[in-house]
Amino acid sequence: MHKSRLGVVVIDCQTDGLDREAEFWAGALGGAAKRSPDPDNESYIELETAPDDMSVLLQKVDHPSRVHLDIETDDLEAEAARLEKLGAKRIAKIKRWWVMEAPSGHRFCIYQLSLDEPTTYLHEGEIRALSPTDHQIEVRADDGSVQTETVTRYASHHGPVVDLPILGWSTETAYALRDANLGNDRFLHQFLEMDRAQSVDELRSALHRVQGIPWVNTVAADRHGDTLYTDTSTVPALTAEAQADWERSLEEDLVAALMFEQRIALR
Repeated sequence: MHKSRLGVVVIDCQTDGLDREAEFWAGALGGAAKRSPDPDNESYIELETAPDDMSVLLQKVDHPSRVHLDIETDDLEAEAARLEKLGAKRIAKIKRWWVMEAPSGHRFCIYQLSLDEPTTYLHEGEIRALSPTDHQIEVRADDGSVQTETVTRYASHHGPVVDLPILGWSTETAYALRDANLGNDRFLHQFLEMDRAQSVDELRSALHRVQGIPWVNTVAADRHGDTLYTDTSTVPALTAEAQADWERSLEEDLVAALMFEQRIALR
């Protein structure tokens, strides 16, 4: 299933140049104006916004000045079809976006970000660079000698990127391995609190209070005859909607189905 979100507020300016307009809107919104060094983008000026705020873009146009919205998606055609079902219609295809018109008559655009390098990826509308790490490894050459070679590994904020057989690694798709316990620094405190427990009830309380079990099940019994078996390891707490989306992906996504057969958890 494709994804989409409100990406950019575009201020269309009917003008010969954008300098005066950029000065006004930068002052009005409190963000510096950034003109692209690319001569092909001289009709655009971006206003700096806070990391969690929506992007604001000034655009030089020939039609009367107005404001329109840009919707960002990871599948341009699927998003256009979705919006058409809601009553919108396509007006024109320009480069990598569609100009569309809502039933209300408002024009807006949908666009798909393009990643030209396999060492970049898209996360929540932001293009990020993979972090490279060089490793020195010893390799035996054909003549029997041992030589040192440098291998570069790349990682996203999710974890290291792997080049899987058949699935590969391209500008469109890559796969990263994520440790569910990444950042779990509670496990030492957890085991300490478990050691201090004098009963099953106290043990259960320690598990719920700290929640630092990394990957194991817990079995316990006390002198009062109470017993406990629990899996309180690090697992995702999925909503009903997320579970339904995951189950649907097993039917629609070949990669998800293959991973599930191999008992690999997918996020």
